[in-house]
Amino acid sequence: MKESDIIVIGGGPAGYVAAIRAAQLGARVVLIEEKKLGGTCINHGCIPTKFLIHNLSLCNSHINTVSRNDGVMFDFRLDYQGLQNRKKDIITAGVTGIRGLLKSNNVELINARAVLRSPRVVEIVFSSGDTDKISSPRIIIATGSQPAPLPVPGANAADVLNYESLLDLTRSPGGLGIIGGGVVGVEMANIFKQMGCRVAIFEMMPRLLPGLDADLVSVLVESLEHAEVQIFTGVVVEQILDSEVGKTIVFSNKQGTSRLDVGHVAVCVGQKPNINGLGLNECGIEIDKGSIRVDSKMQTSIPGIFAAGDVVGGAMLAHVAFAQGRIAAENALGKESQFSSRIIPQCIYTSPEIASIGLDETTALSQGYQVKIGRFPFFANSMAAIHEDTRGFVKIVTDLKYGQVLGVQVIGAGASHLIGEAAVAVKLEATIDEIIDVIHPHPSFTEAFWEAALDVKHESIHFPSQGKQ
Repeated sequence: MKESDIIVIGGGPAGYVAAIRAAQLGARVVLIEEKKLGGTCINHGCIPTKFLIHNLSLCNSHINTVSRNDGVMFDFRLDYQGLQNRKKDIITAGVTGIRGLLKSNNVELINARAVLRSPRVVEIVFSSGDTDKISSPRIIIATGSQPAPLPVPGANAADVLNYESLLDLTRSPGGLGIIGGGVVGVEMANIFKQMGCRVAIFEMMPRLLPGLDADLVSVLVESLEHAEVQIFTGVVVEQILDSEVGKTIVFSNKQGTSRLDVGHVAVCVGQKPNINGLGLNECGIEIDKGSIRVDSKMQTSIPGIFAAGDVVGGAMLAHVAFAQGRIAAENALGKESQFSSRIIPQCIYTSPEIASIGLDETTALSQGYQVKIGRFPFFANSMAAIHEDTRGFVKIVTDLKYGQVLGVQVIGAGASHLIGEAAVAVKLEATIDEIIDVIHPHPSFTEAFWEAALDVKHESIHFPSQGKQ
């Protein structure tokens, strides 16, 4: 039987990072991936969606703004097939890049399905039906997740889409009903509205993006409604029917039952960890609410077996998977590394962008903190004015007693870039005074973070602070 120092099952963000890190630490590594390297992130999630968002934003924002304000006229059209072809090129380049990284780190890559036969033996099942076995004292499970199903009549029909199949359409849908108003749902709404589709969002909770700071959500909702996206919150989807226009969504709320013709339907109600068929029960690996239970070292209930990424539940984000994959590999090979959910940045690539880190105001208050808030609007920021997108603001939540930065929420252009500085501040338990003492470049979006810090002390320079009369 073939032996390895460490086996990694799954080649997505958690798996390939774990494999590379283990190789850096001197281990002989075997990485087993059944489908495509890069997982959901590169093939169906982060990369293709952000590519589409970026290019559609160029067409629908910058060009229109120049045309409107400067008298310069453009005659352009959306080449949907061209976008799809370029998207595929970028995905292929990303997968090729990961393959090259694995090769340069001497990671052995096996394209097959993996099944745990014992806590130390993995069976490899090839597409041909042939099998083999590898033994190792260390195993990392990083099999990712898949779109969660919607348990309502009609939702399992072949022509009902999820975000993966939605992104692979060969032509733009004329009308689209998106079930689920979470991160994926609002990002898909943003993409397809900019393609000229009629878009409606259906969300069971009282508002979009449940759990996110309400101030951020209100700005996003205003932007979506301005773009004529229909938003139905506090509704339950009862049925999806075939109709003359394509699909009809039957939904209900306290007022009764309604119907909306939408053409196409996309189910975006979250992710489900890929745990079936891995042999977890046979090995005694504990499962908690459909995901693999791990400790802060990413170790499962079985010593020597670790898990990382979407398969362990929690925040199913690629950058979380990167961190967990690295931590799992280090602990598997004798180092002491800990994962903390306190410092996870979240980015939502809508228009405008949303990003957050740490505690929002409501959560901080519920945890017993006395808080002090600082805000700065992007309409008072020079770089936002240059980019002609002044929507949104930066909001900093601090502990009144010590001035510690507890959390930061941003909505506006460049939010996903700005949150990196905030993540460092939260991680290092920085105080407002320490943020204020950092000289920020001008003009830049990061000045808004500095000005929001100043506003905590009622000292904002380029916008009247809350404490000024």
